[in-house]
Amino acid sequence: MIAGLRRRAAGAAFHAFALAVVAFVLAPFVISLLVSFNPGRSIGVPTPTTGVTLEWYRVVLTDTLYRQGLTTSLLVGVLVAVASVVLALPLVVAMARTPRLRTLSGLVVIPATVPTVVLGMQSLVAFEAVGLRGSLLSVVAAHTMWGLPLALLVLKAAHDRLDPRLGEAARSLGASAWRAGWEVTVPLLGPAIAVGGLLAFVASLNELVMSLFLAGGRVRTLPTVVWPQVRHAVRPDVAAASSLLLLIALAASGLAWLLWRRQRA
Repeated sequence: MIAGLRRRAAGAAFHAFALAVVAFVLAPFVISLLVSFNPGRSIGVPTPTTGVTLEWYRVVLTDTLYRQGLTTSLLVGVLVAVASVVLALPLVVAMARTPRLRTLSGLVVIPATVPTVVLGMQSLVAFEAVGLRGSLLSVVAAHTMWGLPLALLVLKAAHDRLDPRLGEAARSLGASAWRAGWEVTVPLLGPAIAVGGLLAFVASLNELVMSLFLAGGRVRTLPTVVWPQVRHAVRPDVAAASSLLLLIALAASGLAWLLWRRQRA
């Protein structure tokens, strides 16, 4: 009986610890969302007395600067997702067929381990030299340095789980290596391709530091629009803009998680 009580106590302690960790991780997101519904013009959490409002979301969605920032963030995120997958997929196939190339995976993920301020500064020098600083291309290329490692790791993990006999069967039936890859391997990697793209999209959506170095003129992502305003005065419309990014990122991450479960099934 005592042993049973100890097991139940240990289980309860584990669940309490897990809940505490989850609360710690989610608290900033929840607070940001609550602040965005505060009807006051200063930062605060709505109460039963003050009520809630969607006014700050209307401000964000109708303000030209916020709207352009959100549109640019979404456009850059989609382009980064496409570029990351298009670059990662051939690399994964090449590494699978040529073992000596597998060391490339370690090199490609290096940007994900380097501080973004370093990447931003180096990207600034490089794109300034070729006259592309402040262009959409420079922001997309810089963000792809973060998106590509994520897409590569996801696609490599999924590709390593594929049964190589499926491709060999297609080749034995007369299909070329290209056709076997296109008609057998790519469809099997479909969910993983989507997951890699979604994670690259989220990484781009949340990126700030490199964008501060490279963005300019009309090419300003939403985080670079929010950041200067946070430095002077934090208002509920800033919280609403941040919450929009948060909700989009959470939706994309949730979809990626569902697709990854399908890939592993």
